[in-house]
Order: sequence, then C-alpha cells, then structure tokens
Amino acid sequence: MHYIVISAPVNSSYLFSGFKKVTAIENINYLDTSKVTNMSNLFNNNSLISLDLSSFDMSKVTNTGSMLGYTIGVIAGYARIQADADIFNAIESKPSTYSFVVLN
Repeated sequence: MHYIVISAPVNSSYLFSGFKKVTAIENINYLDTSKVTNMSNLFNNNSLISLDLSSFDMSKVTNTGSMLGYTIGVIAGYARIQADADIFNAIESKPSTYSFVVLN
C-alpha cells in the first residue's frame, strides 16, 4: 500500500469541523502541518473518540481557538512532543475530561 503526504493549508481552520458521525480519522499522520499557522476550530463539533495528533508539527501555529470545541467524544489524545501536548492541553475549548500525552 502506498500513501501520499498532503500539506495542510496555512489557514486550516474548520478543516475537520462538523464531522458529527466520524469517530476516527485514519492516517492523519500523512497530513503535513509544518506550515500551518491557524488551527482554530480544526476539530470543532465532531464525535471523534481518539485523536492522535502525534504527527502534527505545531511549531508555527499561532491560533488554536476552539480547535477542540464541542469534541464531546474524545477520550484519548496524543501529541508528538511535550511542547505540543502543552499547546493542546492549554486550548480553552478542550473538554476538561481528557488531556493530551506524548506517545513514546
């Protein structure tokens, strides 16, 4: 099986927003986020159960407002490095029932 890497737009706000019946996004690790600056509302209003963002490069992201708003289903979240986990965990819209950890 072959995969391609897709570069996320610099403004990726609402990219995965409103997927109310989707519980998982497979192969999200093939999404290149190295140039993204805006991730506001990225996963807003969906039913994801697990969210593995361990491949996300957050180094240029300046806006994460409501990135995880209304994501009531997430019970596990994963980040690439501790600095990214700290960014995800500091998002005001993130439900308090879960936190992001670094995958080893």
